[in-house]
Amino acid sequence: GIVVALPLLALLYIAIPEVTTNDNNTYDKRHVRSLLHAEPSMKIQQSQIQQTMEQGQIVHKDRKRPKKKQNKRPVIYTFYQLKRVESTQFDFRNKKHHEDLLETWQQLWKRAGWEPRVLTLKDAQRHPDYEKYSRALVKSPNMTNVYQGGYDHLCFIRWLAMATVPKGGWMSDYDTIPMGITVEMGLDLPNNGEFTSYAMHVPALLSGTHSEWERMAQNIMTTALQPHKYGEQQDPSPPQFYSDMYALLKIQRTTPEAFHRGIPSYSPHENLVKDYPYKSPETIDCPNLEKQGILAAHLSHSATTRAIRNGDLFIPKKYNHMYRDLFAKRVYRLWREQCHPKDDVILGHPSRNNVGGTLSTQ
Repeated sequence: GIVVALPLLALLYIAIPEVTTNDNNTYDKRHVRSLLHAEPSMKIQQSQIQQTMEQGQIVHKDRKRPKKKQNKRPVIYTFYQLKRVESTQFDFRNKKHHEDLLETWQQLWKRAGWEPRVLTLKDAQRHPDYEKYSRALVKSPNMTNVYQGGYDHLCFIRWLAMATVPKGGWMSDYDTIPMGITVEMGLDLPNNGEFTSYAMHVPALLSGTHSEWERMAQNIMTTALQPHKYGEQQDPSPPQFYSDMYALLKIQRTTPEAFHRGIPSYSPHENLVKDYPYKSPETIDCPNLEKQGILAAHLSHSATTRAIRNGDLFIPKKYNHMYRDLFAKRVYRLWREQCHPKDDVILGHPSRNNVGGTLSTQ
């Protein structure tokens, strides 16, 4: 019996060089040996060893362990594609400014407990109607400002990109930063998943299911390609100029039931602040943000220009309105410090990274 048992014990000993318990305490080889030799008079079968290990809650190191539960993050999408400033030339001059702002957008949404993802032209091209609408927009006599790869062309195309996302969800401009929106809200689409714009006809923050995104993408395209009655209340765009914002405004005025404006329980019509939320330089208007049910801030070019003109932003000589990535970090940091210094529930996740903003004068 001993002659037969020893090779088996040796084999088992070699097969289990180290084991761990479920609470991550490590047992050394001597402990394994004591288990194997607990009753030397008995023939130790591998099934008994397995049973002993299971009863003692000991797990092989190479056995699959249960995955740790991770806090689920809602996904926020944006669209980025280097635009053309002319029909044949890309805007390389401002490329770094846009990419810095895109990186800041990713950092701030991630810190707020979300998973930021960037859609591109390739995503839009996967839509079955991409070629049809892309050509039609460029050839339309109503829109001389729309050319292949230009800013307004890409603004239309982003709707098709988002319509290819299987589950739909949230989308924002990459100059829109979180400022009150919760993770819980992100995981459960407001208004039962029906299409919602949080800034009226300005498509800076939007949400909806996949079918809702597809419906609105088609609506935006067909509205843009219709003949326009310039100057009328329902069609206020200037002659020969059109954008997805004007299309959304026309839909809002002609068929207001087509989409929701904001979350009624928070604030009617819109939940986005369209200016830097300062009540004085370096001081955030926290009570007003809370009162209005603000979820995010849209730091557009025009908002940045106004903030500079009003003296709300400190601008060293070498900076200008193009450095919105720095301004976004700064206003986000001040909002966190002044409006929610101890409360991180609104963000959904404990703070891990310091993404504060400072402007260097060097």
